[in-house]
Amino acid sequence: MSAAASSIDRRGEVGVAVGAMHLTVLNAEVFRFPAPWVFPPAELPYSILRLIRSGTGEIAFDGLRVSVAAGDLVLIHEGAVLSCRATSSDFSFGSIRFSASLDAHGSVAIDPVLSACSDAGKDPVIRQNFDAVIDAWERGGVGRSLLTSGHLSVVLGTAAEMMERREIKAPRPRRRGIRTPARARDPRIIRVVEHLLSDLRRTPDARTLCSLAHMSESTLRRTFKDQTGKTIIEFLREARIAFAARRLALTAEPIAAIAAQVGMADANYFARSFREVLGMSPTEYRRLTAET
Repeated sequence: MSAAASSIDRRGEVGVAVGAMHLTVLNAEVFRFPAPWVFPPAELPYSILRLIRSGTGEIAFDGLRVSVAAGDLVLIHEGAVLSCRATSSDFSFGSIRFSASLDAHGSVAIDPVLSACSDAGKDPVIRQNFDAVIDAWERGGVGRSLLTSGHLSVVLGTAAEMMERREIKAPRPRRRGIRTPARARDPRIIRVVEHLLSDLRRTPDARTLCSLAHMSESTLRRTFKDQTGKTIIEFLREARIAFAARRLALTAEPIAAIAAQVGMADANYFARSFREVLGMSPTEYRRLTAET
């Protein structure tokens, strides 16, 4: 968390336009991070919608800081520099990573109409559809893309209507350091991302990925980094660690078994990667979550 972060009106508008929009869900999970968990600043190559389930935490983006608690709905737009930390022992939230485009060419949606943070997560319609996104993502299957984008549309649309009914028209917050995403969302990279996330045990095969994207290997690597902000290996490692953290918190499965589920059977490599991403070992993480 940046020491220079300042406060933000919880009604500050940082959202995306919800009309005539194509939504693509990239990942949906529930996370449980007890204090002293801290996520260091990182620029987002996608938008994130979070619904706080329990405990308290702080979420900072672009020099602004938001204190959050159970029932809060938080929207962080693509291009923001995000960091966050837990401020209680029972901090947990649902998280949906998604891209939003306004047309068939993939032009990124940036119009702000939703609050950066509100208590909209207490609304039963929003909560039910938020949970439905996560359920559909976890089930997988041929209908996952349609189901997740449909439920996410209901969440964003309902939240926008709530803000309109409340006549919340707060000024836009100061966006220090934000990079307005001018590039188009490349559907070829979306296909690659969906393939990577569909089976975290799988070792990426360059030939398969290139075939999915209809690109040469060098073009794919360059375009993937431009679109996601990460290399293919970095992106996959982050997704694997996020899945492993959830299994550690919610199950009693052996750490070695969880590591194997995400394609990281080497125990030393798994432990080292886990620490690099979350700042603690898998054993320490499990112990902290078990104490809450």
